Amino acid sequence: MIESVNTAVIRSYETSVNIITGGTLFDSGNNVINNYGKCQILEDAYIKCESTEYSSISNKGELSIEGGKITATKNRAITNHENATLYVKNGEIAIIDTEGTNAIKNLGTLSIEGGTISSISETVATINSETEMTVTGGKITATGTKGMAIYNTGTLTVTGGYISSNWHAIGVELGGTATVTGATIIGSVYGY
Repeated sequence: MIESVNTAVIRSYETSVNIITGGTLFDSGNNVINNYGKCQILEDAYIKCESTEYSSISNKGELSIEGGKITATKNRAITNHENATLYVKNGEIAIIDTEGTNAIKNLGTLSIEGGTISSISETVATINSETEMTVTGGKITATGTKGMAIYNTGTLTVTGGYISSNWHAIGVELGGTATVTGATIIGSVYGY
């Protein structure tokens, strides 16, 4: 296990290409990974953050989740920033504590093709904030009593996958758009 406190375990610069294939990366005082370049997370990697202020991964470049496990206890698992691209193809992204916030907060471009995104807290598993999110596969779940699987204020397109919540599976804020076809949805689709 590689452990750090108050500084990122991995900082990837604009020209960097990082491929993380295994091991455990942990931080309790900062992001575990600050990605500004290209980064791939593969099968046996475990990335965990217990910070109240920082995400496990802060993506400002291109990030591809193709396996492994990314968790957070007190904040987000992944923040995908403006002009960044996040691909979720496999693996697990989870909020594993009731004090956590979102598994993913998207401010850039997000494509979910596979994998599992989940939250046990009373918040939203995946937030799409005035940007683009596409779901063609995978599983997005929120198991908190008032948890929501997806909250959208941007452009959401769902053509496949499994989306489940004990409350609203998909919430769409005024000004946001959602096109949903071909997915299994457990819970309501609700407009605000």
